[in-house]
Amino acid sequence: MDLAVFLLAAAIAYAVPIVYAGLGGQISLTAGDLNIALEGEMLAGAFVAVLVTYILGSPWLGIAVAILVGGVLGLLFGVMIVTLKGDVFLVGITYNFLLGALTVLLLSIIFGVRGSFSSPQLTGIPIMPIGPLAHVPLLGPVLSGQTYVAWLVVPMVFAWGYVLRSTPLGLRLRALGDNADAVRSAGLDVARMRLGVQMICGMLCGLAGAQLALGTLTLFSSGMSAGRGFVALAIVILVGQRPWMLVLAALLFGIADGIGIKLQQADVPAQIPQMLPYVVTLLALCAVSARRWRAARRDKTSA
Repeated sequence: MDLAVFLLAAAIAYAVPIVYAGLGGQISLTAGDLNIALEGEMLAGAFVAVLVTYILGSPWLGIAVAILVGGVLGLLFGVMIVTLKGDVFLVGITYNFLLGALTVLLLSIIFGVRGSFSSPQLTGIPIMPIGPLAHVPLLGPVLSGQTYVAWLVVPMVFAWGYVLRSTPLGLRLRALGDNADAVRSAGLDVARMRLGVQMICGMLCGLAGAQLALGTLTLFSSGMSAGRGFVALAIVILVGQRPWMLVLAALLFGIADGIGIKLQQADVPAQIPQMLPYVVTLLALCAVSARRWRAARRDKTSA
């Protein structure tokens, strides 16, 4: 029972930032411009959330500013690929390296430390009380330690699924990704829509970083996103526009991370547990690619 509680709680803690970043990735994928910079924007959101919370003493202000900064970074990313016609992969890779280096530099300049920063003045995101659910076996211990931001992910996934499939906005986003010329012929501003999509993606990455820094750990360390943005990107490539598959895949990787932590406690060499979530990601990508290859070969044979 204790092992199951630990793995499920670790899965949620690991999955929530991935789901937020993955939602941003799904929105950008739907609009035809998959954001490759999820990792860097999440890391920037984590740094800003810690900085503002440390200065102003409010995690909610830290979250708000992290979302705002994420939106600005997303908009800048959009300008580079939409207005300046930059290659989305090159811009995204550069963005990730640049934001990672920038957070290290600012950590040294502002806080005078290298590696990581924590302080008693840092207040984490409050835990959401769950009432009678706290006394339910297994479910109670797993859910009772989750923050308000972690719980917010559930209605946000519902909302995105509804918008995508059941609203004119979702139809326009899908049309934008499938045939931008058709959207343009309908009198809509394609460039503005693409910029808006990237801004929303950046805001979700900022929220993901804030949850990671103030909900999961209550500190900032260099490279603390630790590939979560890349995992979110891989999941989006795997599941496409299916929000709940995004959640399930993120939980799967979260469980792999929890197993890795337990292996470290069992004196397994640290590198092996640290590899585990990314090995799972790689195997999942290979499995999906193989399935698509078999399906394409089958269709070619039948034709």
